[in-house]
Amino acid sequence: MLAAEDLCLAAGVKLLYHHTLFDVAKKGSKIEALILHGKDGLSALKGKVLIDSTGDGDLAAKAGCDFEFGDGKDDCQPMTLCFKLSHVDEKLRLPSKEVTRLFQEAKKTGEISNVPRDGVGEYHALTPDIVHFNSTRVAGKNPVKAAELSEAEIEARRQLRELLNFMRKRVPGYEKAEIHSIAATIGVRESRRVIGRQYLTIEDYDATRKFPDAIARVNYPVDVHNSKDGGFIFRPLPENDWYEIPYGCLVAKDMDNLLLASRCISADHITNSSLRVMPVLCSVGQAAGMAAAMAVKEGKAPSALDGKAVRSRLIEYGAKLGPFEVEKTKRINWDQP
Repeated sequence: MLAAEDLCLAAGVKLLYHHTLFDVAKKGSKIEALILHGKDGLSALKGKVLIDSTGDGDLAAKAGCDFEFGDGKDDCQPMTLCFKLSHVDEKLRLPSKEVTRLFQEAKKTGEISNVPRDGVGEYHALTPDIVHFNSTRVAGKNPVKAAELSEAEIEARRQLRELLNFMRKRVPGYEKAEIHSIAATIGVRESRRVIGRQYLTIEDYDATRKFPDAIARVNYPVDVHNSKDGGFIFRPLPENDWYEIPYGCLVAKDMDNLLLASRCISADHITNSSLRVMPVLCSVGQAAGMAAAMAVKEGKAPSALDGKAVRSRLIEYGAKLGPFEVEKTKRINWDQP
């Protein structure tokens, strides 16, 4: 955060914290201004090019863009509130399969009654006594409705308490564990997906399709968290291969000057579960920023840019989009975020 803020300020970026999107002013297929709400009321912010990085496609939705939601049946992947525990004795650490066995036993006895998962997602980081947990699961709540999002966070914290008690009581090394930190907001895996000038499908995923105007590469598996039974749809790509995201998936179909950067880019329900992860979206964000800068400099709308030119500029700045030797590696055991 500190480094990012310093870089933005050094580049002349005006940062506006404590503002939320209230509405948009548009003319035809162009967004003229954002209407923001802050502590001092409403204000308007004009821009030649807008980028929707909200994750939920909030800007695109307010601008009237066409979008898909969840699985098409008003059901989204469940949400997760991540947290970290400290004061964990690494020397006593159990294999994950053993922790899962203990967790499933606790579910049978009723000790675990609020956590609708099959196991515990615990991830040991660089700091020896701190462990990251991706283990809560809240389904059946609409992530773009504030009241339901509030209910989801309350439910997730209820699950957190139950998990903490279980780890302290049943898992060696966690006897003195304490809450180190809790995510500021619940993690949303899926909500709106804005329809773009191009649309990525599961057929593209299965074919590991490459595009001449690709702006990002993806090798993360299909990873759909089922909201009904606590399981997963998990389908890895072939080893040492990937598919690509074309530039048109970042350009909103209905607004000429709107770019998309986050999990709301143009793709179907299943493929979105593969590209929604952070490493991929870092590349997507860089591409959207690059396209916005090129559009302003060339006096064009993002929709009028040549995607191949955006790709070339990204490669100039170090993006791994050109030919390179693939290092043959043994498949790792993927974790499900």
